[in-house]
Amino acid sequence: MEDAVHFFLIDDGVDPAAEVAKHKSYTAAEAADPELADVILAFKQGWDSFASTDAERLAGLQAAYITNNEHPLGSKDQLDFAPGSEEYHAIHKQYHPKYRGILYDRNYYDIFILDLEGNLI
Repeated sequence: MEDAVHFFLIDDGVDPAAEVAKHKSYTAAEAADPELADVILAFKQGWDSFASTDAERLAGLQAAYITNNEHPLGSKDQLDFAPGSEEYHAIHKQYHPKYRGILYDRNYYDIFILDLEGNLI
C-alpha cells in the first residue's frame, strides 16, 4: 500500500483535492490552538480520576454518555455533561459545546481525543 489515505470518489461535484486541502487546514488550525493541550490534559485527568481501571472508566463513561443519555440515537451529542460529581463531567461540560460546534461546522461524524495508551478519553 503506497499511501495510507484512500478516498472513495463520488461524482458529487466536489473537488477531492480541495476537500483534502480544506481538512489539512482544519488540522493545522486545531494543532496550533494553544487550548488544545489544555483540553487533552484536562480530559486525561478526568479520565484517570473517574475509576480505578481503564475498563471501569470505559464502562462507566459509556453508560453515562451513551446508554443513559436521554437523547435519541443520532443526537447523543446534545448531552453537554452527564449527571454526577465526577471531575470528568465538569470537564465535558466545559469543552463539549466548543467541539460540538466544530463537529457541526465541518460536518464531521465525531471528534475523538485519545490518550497515549490509546484510550478514547
